[in-house]
Amino acid sequence: MQRRIRADRPVSRSGRDLVLTALRARGPMSRAELARHAGVAPSTVTGVVQDLMATGLVVTSPHPRDRPQPGRPGLRLTLNPRLGAVAGVEFCFDRLRVLLCDLAHDVVATAGCELPYAHSSESALAAARKLVDEALAAARLPREALIGAGVSVTARSAATRTRSRRRRYSRAGTA
Repeated sequence: MQRRIRADRPVSRSGRDLVLTALRARGPMSRAELARHAGVAPSTVTGVVQDLMATGLVVTSPHPRDRPQPGRPGLRLTLNPRLGAVAGVEFCFDRLRVLLCDLAHDVVATAGCELPYAHSSESALAAARKLVDEALAAARLPREALIGAGVSVTARSAATRTRSRRRRYSRAGTA
């Protein structure tokens, strides 16, 4: 059973962490969606959101609507996009891609380049650093705005290596 926290008391660290984790994982959402996803009482969300908005960690944005509806549009809560950015770096066999997102989950810049055949890991890392710097410059963000990065490295599987070896041997026998 989940413990419920009243909004008129200081919010526990766990309620704050649940709300921040939900916003990081899911992106912008309403207070009701946030309460459902975080598994906390709506009153807890109200108290946590008030505290987070007072500190500037959370901001509101208009709810996008596909078609006009009567009534006041709902507000969505999101992490403050001006507080930082995160980079995704993808190392492929022959290319490198960088994606830069703000904390509201919006893509703010991308960059990419081809990697030479038989490149070294040092040269690929240097290229990645250069692309991250280019993406930050394109987004007009200082390097200090980068608060994290995720890295993806493509690797050949054993099955792929076996098929490549068979093809190489079968070509050698026919030539």
